[in-house]
Amino acid sequence: KISTSRRNDILLGLNEMSSCILPPIFELLSTQYGQVNAAKSTLQQMNAYLASNGRNPSQMTPEEQVQYQQQIDKRDVAGAIVADVLGTLEKFCQSMPLDWMFNLDNQQKGIDFISALLHLLQEDTANIQVLSVACLQQLSMRKLEQDQWFRIISSLPSALFQASNAAAKRAAERGLPSPHCLEMLVEQLEFHKSVSKMGSMLISAHLAHITTDKDIASGCGPKFEAVSTYLRLLSEMMSHQSGVICGDQMNTWIGLLRDPAIVRTNVVTPHIANVLVAYMTHIVRIRWEDVWDQNHSYASLIEASWDDEEEYEEWLGNLRSKATQLFRSIGATEPEISVTVVHSKLRNLMAAHSNGEPRDHLNTENNELTVKSTACCEFEGITQPLDNILHGLPSWAMDNGSYDEKRNKVRATIRPLLAEIASMIVNWNPNDVWLKFRRTTLLEALKHYWKYEATTLPSGVDSLLVYLNATDNPPKETPSMDVVGLRKKVGVSLVAVSKIVPDLLVPWLSQLSDRAKALLTSGGLSPINEMHLYEFLSCVATAVDNPLDRSNFIADVLSNAIRSIETAEVQNAIASVDGLLSFMGISQVAADPS
Repeated sequence: KISTSRRNDILLGLNEMSSCILPPIFELLSTQYGQVNAAKSTLQQMNAYLASNGRNPSQMTPEEQVQYQQQIDKRDVAGAIVADVLGTLEKFCQSMPLDWMFNLDNQQKGIDFISALLHLLQEDTANIQVLSVACLQQLSMRKLEQDQWFRIISSLPSALFQASNAAAKRAAERGLPSPHCLEMLVEQLEFHKSVSKMGSMLISAHLAHITTDKDIASGCGPKFEAVSTYLRLLSEMMSHQSGVICGDQMNTWIGLLRDPAIVRTNVVTPHIANVLVAYMTHIVRIRWEDVWDQNHSYASLIEASWDDEEEYEEWLGNLRSKATQLFRSIGATEPEISVTVVHSKLRNLMAAHSNGEPRDHLNTENNELTVKSTACCEFEGITQPLDNILHGLPSWAMDNGSYDEKRNKVRATIRPLLAEIASMIVNWNPNDVWLKFRRTTLLEALKHYWKYEATTLPSGVDSLLVYLNATDNPPKETPSMDVVGLRKKVGVSLVAVSKIVPDLLVPWLSQLSDRAKALLTSGGLSPINEMHLYEFLSCVATAVDNPLDRSNFIADVLSNAIRSIETAEVQNAIASVDGLLSFMGISQVAADPS
């Protein structure tokens, strides 16, 4: 290791000699890149000549093969030198003064490293485009001045457009149908990942440049348009079929939405729908069996994105964890967009999968859906966005208060959509156990909506109480693990709802009491189900203002339990310590441990 003082001396010395170091490096980069282009142009001409004669490279004469290989070698050697130069430049971008890359005097002399790096995004030889992104990423992680930062974000969209055109040209030369075909997506994955990560870092590390710029804050002008165009580029990247692309941008969008000054500029608003749709798409779990069997339409791309199922599951868990904050932020800042997108998604899911279609991955015993069925995976994917967005919605978007014209207009738009969302979920009556489980999670999410509009609350709670005693189809003497899991989830959901809206359940005390007594006397509830039911009822009871009504409600609900306690057997058991130990079987075990 070099000591800090010695390293600083070296850096100072290099900085003094930068005028002698940078021009030769730039000249070498330019010359070798020219060699790469010349060799590629010659190869294209050779391929065109062969095609015009009805031949392909495998049908070349020995002399033609030698000439063809010479051009390949020339391209590869020059490309390797360019890659080495970029490796050196990456270190410069990381450690040397920013002036080395952004110096105006050097630019006037034709030594413009930023333009060179942006141009090299087009070149796939020797991984040059990925190495160029690595240099730009090192710059994005440093504290750029506003003019330096603005230069990159204003130039990057057009540079990536040119890179996309270059990829389309390469695809056409190879006879591929599109630059977005699976083969090209796999080949370009590393480049797309690095661009997404670098692009998001360029924003998240320089949010202050957005908030402090008066032109951007005004919502108009060239700087505002440049930043908006750049954010559109990031949001469009997230439509990529590999989830790792949008996963790299999560922190950036959270940071943008959490900054009130940025939200007020409306620079983020036009892109929120794309962001929300992308994350709602990628939090739907991929069945890894389909990847193994190559049944997934993007199996090779998924295999290139994650090493194995374990790595994918870890990534998905992290994505969902971070998405909670993102969805809430979107709901809080853009209620109209978020509710509209979720409403459309849920409506499409109901139309496509409400009866379990396409009914794949079925349980062979009863022909019911399993957790791996497509319908179950899709409905699982909508639960988190719905719950977090409803939780994040501001109160003015749902209550009956008086607000300014803009807020009243937004509220008038989203209220009917929220009502339809609640109606779709409450009126949905699936037969499969796993779809009942998914419906339970959606009903639980409505607790945030029911705080302001309780029309569907009684029906929703009644559905949960019915599921608390769910059975297999056909019924079994011992409930299956799927049914046990459903009952546990229902109990948790009942408690969650009662903690949010206990006062709104008070008008239905008598109905709740009757339903609870029927469940408790049915004998089908497990101890944990009974515990959840009692906790649910106790939450409702605490909201009853009249002490007499509260007492009667509790006595009515606990009547069966009280009668059990009053039986002679129980009374004898609790009359003495010995009687209780005997009743619990402890005395017998002590006498005969075997």
